[in-house]
Amino acid sequence: MKKFLTPLLFLFFSFNLIAQSFMVPVNLQVDINQIENLGEDVIVSVRSNLTSWSPVGMDDSDGDGIYEKTINIGASVGQATEFVYVFRLQSIVNGLSIVQYEGSGGNDCLYDGSDYGYELAGNVRILSVPSQVPSDFNVSTCWDECTTTCEVEEPIFVDCNGNEAPETWLGDGYCDNGAYSSNGVVIYFDCEEFNWDEGDCPDPNAEVLGCTDSTAFNYNPEANTDDGLCEAVIEGCLDEIALNFNELANISDGSCILPLFGCTDPESPNYNPLAEADNGSCVNQSCSDGEAKMILQITLDQYPGETGWILTDISTGQPVESVTAGEYTFDQANTTIPYQLCVPTSGVELVLSDTYGDGLIGLGNVEGDDGNFIILADTEPCGGGLDTVWSLDSANFNNAIYSGPIWLPYCEIPPIFGCMDVNFVEYNVEANVDSPEECQTEKAFGCIDDSQFNFDPNANTMELVSPCNYTIILEDDAADGWGDSYLAVFHGEQEWIFTLGPGIESQSWDLVLESDKSIEVYYFQVKAPQQPIEEVEFQTLHNSFRIVRDDGVELLDGGTNPFEDNGAGTLQPFQPPFWNVYSAQPYCGNVCEPIIYGCIYPTNLANPDIVMFNYDPLANTYNPDIIECVPIKYGCTDASLYGYDYMNPANTDDGSCQPWIIGCTEEEAWNYQPLANLNDSESCLYFGCIDELALNFDPTANVNNDNCIYPIFGCTNPMAFNYNVDANVDDESCIPEVYGCMDPTMWNYNELANMPSDNCIPFIYGCTDNAALNYNPIANTDNESCIPLIPGCMDVTALNYNLEATLEDGSCIEILFGCTDELAFNYNPLANVDNESCIPVIPGCTDPNAFNYNEEANVDDFTCIDVVFGCIDSLALNYNVSANVNDGSCVEIIQGCMDSEAYNYDIFVNLEDGSCLYDCGCVGEPGEPYWLNDTCYAWVLSVDVSCCVHSWDATCIKLYNYCSEEYSVGLDDLRDDEILIYPNPTTDIVNITAKKDIKIDVTNLLGETITTIENENQIDLSRFSNGMYIFNITYNNIKVQHKVIKQ
Repeated sequence: MKKFLTPLLFLFFSFNLIAQSFMVPVNLQVDINQIENLGEDVIVSVRSNLTSWSPVGMDDSDGDGIYEKTINIGASVGQATEFVYVFRLQSIVNGLSIVQYEGSGGNDCLYDGSDYGYELAGNVRILSVPSQVPSDFNVSTCWDECTTTCEVEEPIFVDCNGNEAPETWLGDGYCDNGAYSSNGVVIYFDCEEFNWDEGDCPDPNAEVLGCTDSTAFNYNPEANTDDGLCEAVIEGCLDEIALNFNELANISDGSCILPLFGCTDPESPNYNPLAEADNGSCVNQSCSDGEAKMILQITLDQYPGETGWILTDISTGQPVESVTAGEYTFDQANTTIPYQLCVPTSGVELVLSDTYGDGLIGLGNVEGDDGNFIILADTEPCGGGLDTVWSLDSANFNNAIYSGPIWLPYCEIPPIFGCMDVNFVEYNVEANVDSPEECQTEKAFGCIDDSQFNFDPNANTMELVSPCNYTIILEDDAADGWGDSYLAVFHGEQEWIFTLGPGIESQSWDLVLESDKSIEVYYFQVKAPQQPIEEVEFQTLHNSFRIVRDDGVELLDGGTNPFEDNGAGTLQPFQPPFWNVYSAQPYCGNVCEPIIYGCIYPTNLANPDIVMFNYDPLANTYNPDIIECVPIKYGCTDASLYGYDYMNPANTDDGSCQPWIIGCTEEEAWNYQPLANLNDSESCLYFGCIDELALNFDPTANVNNDNCIYPIFGCTNPMAFNYNVDANVDDESCIPEVYGCMDPTMWNYNELANMPSDNCIPFIYGCTDNAALNYNPIANTDNESCIPLIPGCMDVTALNYNLEATLEDGSCIEILFGCTDELAFNYNPLANVDNESCIPVIPGCTDPNAFNYNEEANVDDFTCIDVVFGCIDSLALNYNVSANVNDGSCVEIIQGCMDSEAYNYDIFVNLEDGSCLYDCGCVGEPGEPYWLNDTCYAWVLSVDVSCCVHSWDATCIKLYNYCSEEYSVGLDDLRDDEILIYPNPTTDIVNITAKKDIKIDVTNLLGETITTIENENQIDLSRFSNGMYIFNITYNNIKVQHKVIKQ
């Protein structure tokens, strides 16, 4: 164990001020060797106020566990710089990434970082760095302690190699030459310093025979004379229980992959779902009559070879189980070994012995090294639970201790009859003997609550919702982590492992759980190496878990109240003798939906354009007596504002409400107020002429604007020839203005014009017909010179060349040669001149891989047939009606009896012809009529005794021959154990007659079920191929088989 010796003091240095600033190198060192359970992939870094608390990596180049980092610190002129820092450690422990900070030790050199701007985990260290320091300024410390060096106690005793070793091993009768180890260290006392382990090891100076080849497997370093028996080295896994055990190997290469041992029987109370290999620890062993279950657990001390015990049957004096001294080996020291036994209820007794005479006492100075012996058994009939029936009071029992008689009660489990099919309502979870007749009602899932909206009157079993979300929460009240302990959670095929790292008080994970699968939680309390069991148990006292549904309903918890029931509320580990497992059934609710009254129609059913004001998407039931649908009416909904309709109030506000504004609301008024919505018409002002004699008299005006206009007669049309600009009353004297050419020598002379224009046009002679070839658009006077226009194709190489055309109209058609026959294979719809290249259409199969491929066909007619290999001989046994290519597999038909149970069975026959002869149960040698091959008797399952013993008379013929016209056997004539099955052979229908319920599964000779009937009187085999079929009959609680030929 490491000890901390020297306290770390803050370093203060006093130096003379200098006139400039410079960098001060400070070498930080931290020793992490004393951290227990350090893990793998260790990363150490330092955060500081000078790096904005960002992590800076530290190095351990020589692997001595001391990490270093030199940081250049800027020094202020003439004064010291305060350097605040904290160490951070990250590693992988048991597969989890664990982060640690300093601060758990509560030392005086570690401070609350929030006072220095550090808000992350851990406490900080403070260093005052002066502006001038020596070149070897090193700051060393031990992790989480105020020390500059970390020293280790010297071992109390060392072996030949200087390793710490138990002094008691010296001269103890075993040669310690590297064959044994203590605390993981191989011990060597085989040297002259210790007189060759005080004589336990051979003297190397004496002649020693053995293998002297140092490369051989059985090399003997003590041998000085080779014996010629050297064996070659074969590396591999030597552990027989390992998954990769190599039986040829003789040297372990460290490759062994060991399974996780435990109980793998799901029916056992200590079933461990994480176990990969069974170690015989299951406690659900069933014992014979007169026996009871018993579990023995022995915990060995440091010297297992001294211990032995015997469990004896009191009634016979014979041993039930025993272990003699010397059977236990050193490898089993301090381990607990369980034994599961079936012992007689007449009683047993135990004798526990120790050859050395010190019992199971350990070394005496190491806590927890003492051994123990516990016996657990069923003390109540029929598995009432495992109780301790005897245990060792003291480990110091000297040479032997006697348990005294131990009796156990006899248990006989009474039968409980009931329906054991979970698919029926009558399923009885307590039943151990199945009574199928009690299974009457198959489960029909649905909502069975008649007060709910989706109540299903046909359902008899509530249908549950699945899956739903849960959260598992792990907590550690001490925030020191769960150590190596963990939770294993199982749900159906799903498996999770959870634990808490140090410094984490609570952590949660999301789970998706199904209603039809239970959840089991195992707490594995694991002791870290060299960790006292008391420390692990104290750690468990702070551990707890909860599983909570999303709505806050708690499903399962453990350890949340550890002091309940005198400590029984502590999180219980999965270990003997109780093998505690936390389990529960998740519940996600059921499918029932409550009735919600409301308007369920978003629009009017008769008019979808009408939207409902009170439509409720959550409602599922409409009852107008409770809530009636109301259509949306937009408008102002505030009765105190302008726009509210008192006669037909709105229910949906459209923003049209306005405050009342009084003013003139008449738009024609001079003082019209557009914002007013309440008219005071008396205030409206209308300006205008109020003299009725004036032309502009305004009857609506109420204020004279002194602008009256009186009449002046004349032409008031400004476009007229005689327009009077002063007139305001037209006297119909207006003469219109007519502009035009007033020159009679011009082409456009206008004799009506009274106003000259500048547009006189002279005469222009030419062709004025716009359809003519020589049409002159400038001419205004035709001189009969027009040439008629003939449009057409004027290209002499075109298909439609027109010799008489005078105007190219772009209609020329290029000549295209090709096949112009629409029925031809190569018809060219673009060709206009046939070149006699047409190819006739030949329909057929154009697929070269098809059975009927036609190489001459050029048009596929979709008649292609796939090639099917098989026997095409219709007379063969395996004729394949679908095949079209013979593959040589045809088998010749050999008819006869193919039933191996028949008298005349022929092994070479491959087609049943109905000739089989069967013994109908009569006594005597085979012979007529006891061997029946007549189809008239083929249905017979058993023959009446009188017909067998006496003779096959007319009565027997009438009784069994259904072919006879007088055959009259019906239900009334049948016994309860008789069934009529006929005809056999058959071509299609098989008739069945029976008095009670009957079920028949029909299978072919491959065992495949082809049809099933239940309480029906016919089976139709017409759609099945010819051959033999097996009728598997369940009748009157009896199962029999009957062969039927279909031909």
